Amino acid sequence: MSTQMLITALAALFLTTLVVAVWLWLRLRNQRRTLNQFRHLADSAHDFIWIIDVAGRFRYVNPSVEAMLGYRPEEIIGQPLDTVASRGSASASYEEIRHVLQTRELRFPRTELKYIRKDGSSLWVEVMVNLQRDERGRILGFYGIARDIDEQHKMRSQMYHLAHHDNLTDLPNRILFFDRMESALSRGRRHGMKVALLYLDLDDFKRVNDHAGHQEGDQVLQLIARRLQESLREEDSIARIGGDEFAAIIEHMQAETDLDSIIGKLEAAVTRPVVTDRHTHHVGVSIGRVIIDPDAERQHKPLSVDQWLAAADHDMYRRKRERAPRPEASAGSQDH
Repeated sequence: MSTQMLITALAALFLTTLVVAVWLWLRLRNQRRTLNQFRHLADSAHDFIWIIDVAGRFRYVNPSVEAMLGYRPEEIIGQPLDTVASRGSASASYEEIRHVLQTRELRFPRTELKYIRKDGSSLWVEVMVNLQRDERGRILGFYGIARDIDEQHKMRSQMYHLAHHDNLTDLPNRILFFDRMESALSRGRRHGMKVALLYLDLDDFKRVNDHAGHQEGDQVLQLIARRLQESLREEDSIARIGGDEFAAIIEHMQAETDLDSIIGKLEAAVTRPVVTDRHTHHVGVSIGRVIIDPDAERQHKPLSVDQWLAAADHDMYRRKRERAPRPEASAGSQDH
């Protein structure tokens, strides 16, 4: 190769290298400009903006994290996401990261999570998430925006509670009772476990209303409802389904004697004198029962919750008729 050709080749290589270098410099400058613009927007945003890597560690957080959670950005960067997420929310987030790495798809671009502030208090946030990818489409991490929805979440919870609980006794109402009974029946059928349904009707309660008035009757119902709830195990559930009638769901019975013991506690809770500001009341209770055996159900068409409730109601009236009349002295109300 002649000297002239070598010089020409080197000049071409130099020009090519220069063009590539200028192109890379311009691209890097544009990327930095874009990154600076992003940081400027993120730093001035009211919402909490973050970037985490595929290990679930924060790589960037904007200053709003301090107003929302009480942490300075430098306290969060490099820390795992469970630093700010509750145990349940962190578990769900890590599960989503594993899913994304396996499938390259984001299942929940918008979700609600429970965050924990630096002082230990909690709040609910709505999180919008997207994937961070490189030029080849490889997943580098996630970026998201967390918005405080704690007040809205509390309002929704309050509305749900009002819709599913009795406004006098604060016990579950008929709607929630039916939901819980359906769930109990499903669990019983799935695990082959018996479920008991109790139907409670207060005796002599009409005398309370007639003698002392409906306001006094409401107070008696509130006190009895509290006693009934306290008499049950944590896994059991009781609801007010109307007037002076209640229903209870009993699960995880080892033997029928367990049910007898629970019924005995409920009877004792009701028949104990009820003392209000003005009177002492004596009220009785009749309790009907049905035991739903999933093995026996398989031989017939399963009954609905309505049908099981009607069966327990029928058993309650049968027992009420069979009971001997209570002594007159033990019924009614006494003035203080």
